[in-house]
Amino acid sequence: MTDGKEVRNNLSYTKTHEWVQWEEKTAKVGMTDYAQEQMSELVYAELPVVGKKYQQGEIFAQVESIKTVSAVMCPLDCEVVEINAKLVDEPMIINQSPYEQGWLAVVKPTAERPLLLDPAEYELLLKQLAQQ
Repeated sequence: MTDGKEVRNNLSYTKTHEWVQWEEKTAKVGMTDYAQEQMSELVYAELPVVGKKYQQGEIFAQVESIKTVSAVMCPLDCEVVEINAKLVDEPMIINQSPYEQGWLAVVKPTAERPLLLDPAEYELLLKQLAQQ
């Protein structure tokens, strides 16, 4: 498990702790290092449905830990083109590698790219949360 503080410069972030890696015609989506750390040991992942369209802010996936169940919000208007099927049997991959192997889905944007947090803005959000 990582320490919940890793923020990568090549990603966009949401205030609800999802990340987006923009590619040419698609985007990869996952939970941030902070989110997986808050959840603790993940024991279950319910992934989005391939071919389904989601709206920004809609529940996209759910993860369950030994502590709680948490919704993962969709960071952009999109259609799911691929899911990370490994997570069904091994949800702990998200804890071990939230940015590389623990991605949730590859999506095709269906609207303009939304305004998300850049890495510096997300780091500021994490600092504010740490002070609470």
